Amino acid sequence: MPASLPKPSAPRGRPREFDYDEAVDQLVDVFRQRGYTGTAITDLMAGTGLTRGSFYKAFVDKPSAFALAFERYVARGQRVLADIVNGPGTGKERLRQVLQHYLGQATGPQGRLGCLVVATAAEATVIDRDAAQRVDQALSHVQGLFKTLVQAGVADGSLPHTLDADATAAALLCLVQGFRVAGKSPALRKRLGASLVDAGMKLLD
Repeated sequence: MPASLPKPSAPRGRPREFDYDEAVDQLVDVFRQRGYTGTAITDLMAGTGLTRGSFYKAFVDKPSAFALAFERYVARGQRVLADIVNGPGTGKERLRQVLQHYLGQATGPQGRLGCLVVATAAEATVIDRDAAQRVDQALSHVQGLFKTLVQAGVADGSLPHTLDADATAAALLCLVQGFRVAGKSPALRKRLGASLVDAGMKLLD
């Protein structure tokens, strides 16, 4: 992951007039809803409730605001996945838990907001290079977790030893990102159910 970005400091002698962490969370929501290219500075100002001057003083510009929001979003998701990967159960059981997590994200209230990684990946050819690199690193991280769990399942005997860990991890990554895309559509979201987790697990047979 890119190095963590430091919080811009408030001018000396003047207290910050808003909750910085809350504002970053609000940036996340705006970018998730509108995508990178579809988001204007005015959208970010409206989403955070900041004036133009306060916004630029806190976040500098749109690319910097996006970098902060993306880092916050990815770190939050990676903490959840790390708990599953490092938790109890066979490799196969933990893989099911990861698929169930992504399905829950796609079908719950968060599904309507969409996935910031997926939304940004869809714009990879038009966004700046740093943003595209962040997407690649985030997706590679998730694929790496899938590979780790496949290898764990092979080692503990819960998965066939003939599984290609790299190919299986890539297929599972595509599956869960598909969940997140479908979650943005009211019509497709209705079709997301536990049977899709079962279908995904068949990739492991």
